[in-house]
Amino acid sequence: MLNRSLGQSSTAVALCSALDGRVINLSVEGLALDCYLSAADECLTITPGRADTADATISGGISGMLKLLGDDPAAVLKSGAVQLSGDIEIATRFSELLYQARPDLEEELSHWVGDAAAFRIGDFMRLFADQSRKTRSVFEQQFGEFLHKGGEKTPTRAEAEAFYEEVDELSNAVARAEARLNQLKAEKRAK
Repeated sequence: MLNRSLGQSSTAVALCSALDGRVINLSVEGLALDCYLSAADECLTITPGRADTADATISGGISGMLKLLGDDPAAVLKSGAVQLSGDIEIATRFSELLYQARPDLEEELSHWVGDAAAFRIGDFMRLFADQSRKTRSVFEQQFGEFLHKGGEKTPTRAEAEAFYEEVDELSNAVARAEARLNQLKAEKRAK
């Protein structure tokens, strides 16, 4: 599917040709998914595992990795949603190649279920994604307000440490008083 999409874009074919013989590791955290992409003969090969001789490695959570396929992969890299090591230029080229060669999932689905069903499923997924973004935005706003208001009632680290020191001092004083009281009781019994 990826190579079929790649073949439909002259930009993707040119990028793939320029990356001929290059390899990049991809590691999706949270899914324990490691694979590597290699470019050869204007095709991409995805292989499970990690390549020992990879030019670069991109790792991150599934959300960050999916964002790399969006309209601004450079912004995703800058945001820290994914981590990059190795040859940055090669990783950037692979990212651009995957963006240019990304398959039209609705079109691919239509081969299996027909155009009308694929459109309805795609429409549902777009609605779901839109609602998810709105829900996340509302949650972030409300959580931010909660932290802001709660922050006024929460002690600072210095205040908490001072409180713990006072508790320790009080605990030590109680232990000394208890020891002194036991000593006085022992002296009274001895008389």
